[in-house]
Amino acid sequence: MYRSAYPRALRNYGEAHRAAVAAGDLFFQGAALVNMSMVYNDLGDPAEGLRLCRQGLAIFEQIGDEPRQAIARYELGNNALYLG
Repeated sequence: MYRSAYPRALRNYGEAHRAAVAAGDLFFQGAALVNMSMVYNDLGDPAEGLRLCRQGLAIFEQIGDEPRQAIARYELGNNALYLG
């Protein structure tokens, strides 16, 4: 979805993140943050992508979700690559 509609994707992921925070759902908080990170990277703002992805990774580490930690680390690398 985010590839064709960046503003809508950021809005939807932001809403999902706020709902997950309100519900206390750490998994979906992390997922929304990592997804927003991917969008910001695609938009040419890898610094914001890196910031969001670090937050998502911290959540996945907290809940012990190793597969999502791997995805977040991959996205951290993508963002860091563009930052040099």
